[in-house]
Amino acid sequence: MQTGVSASPGYYVQGNIGQGVNAYPVESQSILGTPDVNLQPLLTCNPRSHLGSHQYLNPSCFALPAIGTNGQYIEPYAHGPAFFDSDLTLERGFAMGEGRNLRLRIAAFNFLNHPLNSFGTGYASQTTLQLSDTSVNGSPTTATYNPSEGFGSAPLKLGRRLLEVSAKFNF
Repeated sequence: MQTGVSASPGYYVQGNIGQGVNAYPVESQSILGTPDVNLQPLLTCNPRSHLGSHQYLNPSCFALPAIGTNGQYIEPYAHGPAFFDSDLTLERGFAMGEGRNLRLRIAAFNFLNHPLNSFGTGYASQTTLQLSDTSVNGSPTTATYNPSEGFGSAPLKLGRRLLEVSAKFNF
């Protein structure tokens, strides 16, 4: 999801429905009746609207489909965190006579030290849509999103400044 959500979403739909002996997990087997088809949520609004800081999908726009039905496989385009990179290289050559020369080079990668927001691999809640209704009469159509999960946001900041220095002597 670094460069945007593709036509086939790269997130998981999970959750719990009901209580006690009537409880069951939100998964392809329990909603669709087969593990062979990916469970897709229904869209209730534009997932690109009403976004917070570093949020790329609005989880309130998703709902579970009714038992035996599936949601959309193709969703509206939603861009992911922007990629910004700034590199700089300086190189200078010195002639030392009789076919000998010295080349000095310094390269700075991300020399502006600009952080990049990202969906981290250690942050499964950002790519897992949790839709649950654990009330006694819970059903997939009444399942809602818990905002504390952080789905659709990219709070992780990556990137650091790197320097590379080299010298090359030709003789």
